[in-house]
Amino acid sequence: METQAVKRPNWMTVLAILGIAFGLLGMLGSLQNIIAPKMLEFQQKMLRTFSELGEKNGERPPQELLDTFETMFDIPEWFGTWLIISGIIGALIMGYYVYASITLLNSKPNSLCAYMRAMWLSIAVTVLEVAVGLAAGTLIGLGFVIGGLISIIVDVVLLVVALSNRDEFRQYMAQLYPQEANPYISSQG
Repeated sequence: METQAVKRPNWMTVLAILGIAFGLLGMLGSLQNIIAPKMLEFQQKMLRTFSELGEKNGERPPQELLDTFETMFDIPEWFGTWLIISGIIGALIMGYYVYASITLLNSKPNSLCAYMRAMWLSIAVTVLEVAVGLAAGTLIGLGFVIGGLISIIVDVVLLVVALSNRDEFRQYMAQLYPQEANPYISSQG
């Protein structure tokens, strides 16, 4: 008796590939957060050096430019520590996001549950980052708010697609893994 190959639903493939891509991008962003305090410190030193050199040569930079940079670098003392902590937590969550997306692409049992868990974790951490960005009240904080809101929208859309296809996922898993061989697949929600 010949068994037919069960075709993976297209939405699973799309979610998994997008999850891998967004997870890797999120991981890069999180790693950037970890090194951001050192980069900000370097940029502040560089700005002071250029300003001092200009004053020595009698060519002071325009005050408007100096004020803009001062506003940009005027961050609370706690913000650098927050960047490092959120970067580490974000990198771990994004690593899980990529892992869950790969398991979804490989049609593993419970992969949709892991994928949705990764979405919820990503949304929760991003909401916290947006709140901290608002609390910082700086131009850099505003960047966190804008990027975070975009990230939340993308994650919510992916989560809605995953939630709306749970029944189809169960049917697909039931075809791939017979009930008696897979205790994780149940007919209940």
